[in-house]
Amino acid sequence: MSEELTPLTHANISNAVKKLYSREKIVSHDLDLSKWKIKHLYKDTLHIQLLDSPDADTIMKGGLFIPLAQSKGAYRIGKVIMCGGDVKYAKEGEFVMFNHGVGQPCLTPHEGYQTFFLREDSVISVVEFEGSAEELQTHMVDDLQLQLPK
Repeated sequence: MSEELTPLTHANISNAVKKLYSREKIVSHDLDLSKWKIKHLYKDTLHIQLLDSPDADTIMKGGLFIPLAQSKGAYRIGKVIMCGGDVKYAKEGEFVMFNHGVGQPCLTPHEGYQTFFLREDSVISVVEFEGSAEELQTHMVDDLQLQLPK
């Protein structure tokens, strides 16, 4: 079942196609994404903060820095920042585990850390730290080398 295009949508598509075929740039500026805030996520999308990635090229496992290119089969851990309306299991503030290589990097950092967009069906599990809040803080800072917000 296809939806009919509104005149405005049809005009926008036609204009974009004309520009493409005339070899004009559709976007002629560099957009600064740090000035944009995510207000809503659609369907079963999660916005997560990566907890095991000290930089864009490595992943930390067991205190070792492993290049992402050599981390086949590795899982990642992230903290859920925001959930789409159709997300069933993960909630904001919870931690999730997922396979390396899924999701879409987001150029907008959260509290200084790299973030990802992820579909809920890519999540392996919602995980919980077994211990006190103080132990979690120590674990996050010592093992993952993060500074958690207070």
